[in-house]
Amino acid sequence: WDEPCGGFWWSSCDTQLFKDSITNMEMLHLASKLSYMFPNEPYYLHGAQRIWDWFFSFDNGYGLMSDKYLVSTGAVPERCCNFTSKPYSKCHNSKISGTSYNQGLLLSSSAYLYRRTGSYTFLEVGLRALEAILTNYTTKEGILVDEPRSYQTYNNEQCWGGITDPGGDWYSFQGIFMLHLSYYTELLAEKGILPEKTLSRINDLIKKTSDAAWMRSAVWPPFNMTDACNTNGLSSNSSYPKFHWWWGQNVTQQIIPPDPRYFFHKTQLRCVGNDTQLWEGMIGSELNCTQKCDNDTSCSKYLYQTTQSAVPGTDCWIWSYNRSDHSCAQLDYNFNVGIKRPIGEATCSSQCGSKEPQKLIHGVCYCDSDCVKHLDCCLDYADFCVKGPPPTCKGLCNVVEARAIPGGGYCWCMNGCTAGYTDNNSDGSCCPDYHKECLNITIPACLDARSQGSALNLFLAHLKISNIKT
Repeated sequence: WDEPCGGFWWSSCDTQLFKDSITNMEMLHLASKLSYMFPNEPYYLHGAQRIWDWFFSFDNGYGLMSDKYLVSTGAVPERCCNFTSKPYSKCHNSKISGTSYNQGLLLSSSAYLYRRTGSYTFLEVGLRALEAILTNYTTKEGILVDEPRSYQTYNNEQCWGGITDPGGDWYSFQGIFMLHLSYYTELLAEKGILPEKTLSRINDLIKKTSDAAWMRSAVWPPFNMTDACNTNGLSSNSSYPKFHWWWGQNVTQQIIPPDPRYFFHKTQLRCVGNDTQLWEGMIGSELNCTQKCDNDTSCSKYLYQTTQSAVPGTDCWIWSYNRSDHSCAQLDYNFNVGIKRPIGEATCSSQCGSKEPQKLIHGVCYCDSDCVKHLDCCLDYADFCVKGPPPTCKGLCNVVEARAIPGGGYCWCMNGCTAGYTDNNSDGSCCPDYHKECLNITIPACLDARSQGSALNLFLAHLKISNIKT
């Protein structure tokens, strides 16, 4: 727990200080369940209430929820604090819908707290979240849907027993969600407040998802190594099937969420200009360089030298919003770039191709194709001005130029792009198809223990909910 700021860190590492929803949802669920199991121990209820109050302190009680009332990915930016803005920024809601297990943990936590306290506040939050899930969290066929964000971490060596994989954890999230959904549904039925129409919709969701897993995901023996990942062989005399990660269809392309951080970031990139930067000098750390730019309202981006091998005696440069001063399209392992997020109501709606600057609270942004070279695109540039599918690396491998991401931020198709990220930021990430287009890597049809556990949870939840009567 981050005292006195509030919220749990996703990790204690200095480079991963995010307050993601899943970390706080897991702790809320644990405290809520313990408070229900041990009603004579007020410590657990106090802890659960403390986490709940922090989570729903955002947006005037709306909580860390997306506009569709799905649990968002969490509080941003990095190192944020609601108690004081010094030395960190104030936390705000990312508004990006999180993965499915976030939704399930909120449902079961609200159920446990309602059972423990009898307060309808918890029940009402769960009901509203349930309606949002049934409305917004399915495919056109009515099958549970999620977003594959772990694909970025995949390469051939790591898949076969390494430290990471192409997304097995993500696909197990769905089974976790289904189990928590069944618990919350049982509570509603037990209290006599489960409308028949709502139960029918829940049954429809879980039956269609369960049927899809059995019909489209099941692989029957004999198994072979092409079906395996993180597995020492799958030879088996069993007559039972194993299940792939995906249930509805083979959707493996990475979905990059909008980057809501105050500074977009890219390693191994160098900006060059005509020596008209706002300031340059030795400052000692990238954090100090970031703060130097942050404190100057006329600063649009900073360049930080991670070693002293290229330009001795200087490690930080900051530039204005005048794009004629510089461009950022040079690969250099000695430098990192931080780009200040555009703040204001500037939009590219009806402005695509215009070289006229769009005014921000401080500075400007642009809606022309050159904005990816200068890293000064308005936040909705990709939404309005980039035609076709999500950003692709096809024909652009190792081109040192950013691709704009819908919702704000950039991805890359060059060696050195970041292979993974948390839900809350892209941090100079590779574009969705970088591994496929530039490294000729595709995801294998993995059948590991997590995918089996996820399918088992799904089928158990299907059984439980099918036996519920209103």
